[in-house]
Amino acid sequence: MVCREVRDPAGYVDIMVRAPIETTQVFVQQALSASGFRVKLVNPYKGTAEKASTAKKATAGEPAKTYKFDFEIIRFESNAVVRLHRAGPQCEGPNGVTDSRELNLIINALTTWFNQHGCLQGVLGL
Repeated sequence: MVCREVRDPAGYVDIMVRAPIETTQVFVQQALSASGFRVKLVNPYKGTAEKASTAKKATAGEPAKTYKFDFEIIRFESNAVVRLHRAGPQCEGPNGVTDSRELNLIINALTTWFNQHGCLQGVLGL
């Protein structure tokens, strides 16, 4: 299995949130932390979500991988947009199929969290 950085043509996924940017910042950190991602903020509006594969997977013969995705929180009128950049270590299997399960986990974690708090407006770029 070969790991390399892959960037699709769109390059990102936007999650529209009906909440002030300050509330969105808190929700992003809570949602990603609850899903096992370590969040590192570069500044209040940019950061990285990172998660290492479990030791169980590594002992099962799969190579250990670290998934890393950059995100931005952008003010849009009185609301916010969470932009997930798809650049990150994704792995190709023997058939050339890109493994994007971790990106989907991040998208699902955030959209579920925003939906539970009644502020999810939509997702673009899937």
